Amino acid sequence: MQVSPYTIGARFAPVVATVVVIVTLVTCVTIAKVNDVYLGGLDWPYFSDTGRDSPGYSVFCAGLSIVAVSLVLTWLTNYQFQRELIEKESHENTDNMSTSTIRKYSEAVRVLGVLSTVGLPVLAFFSTTSYPDVHQYAAYWFFVLEAFALLLNTIASFKLTRLTEASYNPYFSTESEAQPQATNLFNPWKVAKASTKGTFYIQLVFTTLFLIAFLLYIPIGLAIVADFQRLTVEDVRPKTMHGPANLS
Repeated sequence: MQVSPYTIGARFAPVVATVVVIVTLVTCVTIAKVNDVYLGGLDWPYFSDTGRDSPGYSVFCAGLSIVAVSLVLTWLTNYQFQRELIEKESHENTDNMSTSTIRKYSEAVRVLGVLSTVGLPVLAFFSTTSYPDVHQYAAYWFFVLEAFALLLNTIASFKLTRLTEASYNPYFSTESEAQPQATNLFNPWKVAKASTKGTFYIQLVFTTLFLIAFLLYIPIGLAIVADFQRLTVEDVRPKTMHGPANLS
């Protein structure tokens, strides 16, 4: 049984991205705490500050680079899945205008999703200390484009769900549907048309969570952001007397 490459990506890429983000965050925070890296006096330090200095910097760069690659595979897989379903529905549904609209949404999602990932390695390698402006705008680039991609993707999935529900009839199947073709690649997502509804709900949950994080990070976060507290000479002296500490 042949398995398509995008099926493999569908299974592992989103999981890899999620796991690596969590591992990177925990590792960077742990390294910063153990090495007494100064984090601006904040009880909840910014993720970027935890990976600002070595050795956390290496973990930060490697982790976000892996996440970026995983997200690229995820968006390409998502596009491949939607395109295949759109093509199938376009042959069974006479509403060509609807499938054409969904196709445009899917194309836009692919472009925005892939472009957004460029911001992750850029903000990772350009630290808040050496290149604060580049780091900041790279973060904006990722969050804004990713938010738009997720929003449009949710709309596309909703339209696909409506389209498949309109054409789905469990008591009727054409001859071509009743006889599976041996040349078709195995795809676990294509068990039934009704599976698109489950996919839509999953995407809706993750989109909602990301948009909440987006609002907390940019509009709300920028409005209530706490200033990074700089150490005075008096603050530095007792720290250096007790041993070397990374204060940069």
